[in-house]
Amino acid sequence: MQVYNILDQHIHQLCQVIAKFNRAFVPKKADDSHTNLQFDIVGERVVGRWVTIEKGKVIMGFHVPSQTFHLYSENWSSLFSLETIGKTQVEIENAWETTLKEWNLSFSEFIAPLHYEIPVYDFLSTPYTKFNQNDMYLWMTYRALASEICYDVLNHLQVEGEIRIWPHHFDTGIYVEATPNVGVGFGLAMKDSILEAPYFYYSAYGLNGHSIDYTQLSSLSMGEWIVQEQWKGAVIGIDHTTRNTLHQFIKEVTEEYI
Repeated sequence: MQVYNILDQHIHQLCQVIAKFNRAFVPKKADDSHTNLQFDIVGERVVGRWVTIEKGKVIMGFHVPSQTFHLYSENWSSLFSLETIGKTQVEIENAWETTLKEWNLSFSEFIAPLHYEIPVYDFLSTPYTKFNQNDMYLWMTYRALASEICYDVLNHLQVEGEIRIWPHHFDTGIYVEATPNVGVGFGLAMKDSILEAPYFYYSAYGLNGHSIDYTQLSSLSMGEWIVQEQWKGAVIGIDHTTRNTLHQFIKEVTEEYI
């Protein structure tokens, strides 16, 4: 899992390029959702949001198997492509200058530091190399599973929501108001201080004066409760999950929250 975690970090860092493109050129939203990403399962790519330019709309994507960025038109033809193998993060970002200026998009706005911080990875100044194929396809399998399970949660709760990747923490997840009194967050997180491997989480937040007493919740047959000062919720490690175990995890946690 350690090699997988490193790949997760590499893709996280690379996708900051899409976040910068979104931040610079997508109309801003108060909840910062204009910077969000999404994993296109069929296209095997991480994409951003549509940006309006003089000639129509474009969207930036990172095709994972080829490790190549593309700027796609509305009919999904590639207007510009950029391979990342052999380039550092700075070289990748600087390579967009000519194309952005040709389309009257501000390169200085694009290249500016993001408004949040991510870990300073030790490979940041090292040229990217070819991904390990097994780990790459495992990464796509997990992210596809995360998107599909997020949909299952929405269906289970009978609410509408957008399944996105937040570029800051790089979760594939959702946040919805499940009832007038409870908002829930569900998703797949990278390895962090909570678990040493990627994990699914299911958290809840009281609304309209309602609060959730985590000391009164029942134990889970799948996963465990984590109660910390900064975060409270249920988690289950990705290396212990199948679709069936995740469905059981979701049922049990939902019964406790709602």
